Amino acid sequence: DAAPWVTSGLLRSDWRAIIVASEGLGKSTLLRQLAICSAQGIHPLAHQSMSPIPTLIVDAENPMAAIAETGKMLDEQVQRTAGDSYDPTRCKGWSRPGGIDLRSPRDRADLVREIRDQRPQLVVAGPVYKLGPRHDRESYEDAAEGVLRVLDDLRTRFGFALILEHHAPKPQ
Repeated sequence: DAAPWVTSGLLRSDWRAIIVASEGLGKSTLLRQLAICSAQGIHPLAHQSMSPIPTLIVDAENPMAAIAETGKMLDEQVQRTAGDSYDPTRCKGWSRPGGIDLRSPRDRADLVREIRDQRPQLVVAGPVYKLGPRHDRESYEDAAEGVLRVLDDLRTRFGFALILEHHAPKPQ
């Protein structure tokens, strides 16, 4: 049986999607749009009504002030569209601008605590390379694989859909 839709036609509750593009092309903005709209019951791409869901934005690159600043116009539009049903508590942000290492027990526990507190149905996070730094003699692919393993464990254990931001490799 297929898992229920978190965002109709876009993501099911047990799915993981990865948005990959070069730096500066709007990946973070897209992820915020997906989280903010979904939290307020507005399909983020079709702009139709849907059931609102709790969402969590995990940003390992930008401070909360930058997230709020770039999301202000979107949030204002969503407030106008949602009207009286707007509830800012359904979309939470968790920022670690210096990056985190989800492969370390301490940093993983910090994220688990956020997930337990918020109980999101959708988590958007990234960029992947800031969620788990490369260890000595480790390739970028190996580091990313370790981070994805941790996130997949959390996704299946807590039952949320996951969308990740990943930077495209730079030409060598």
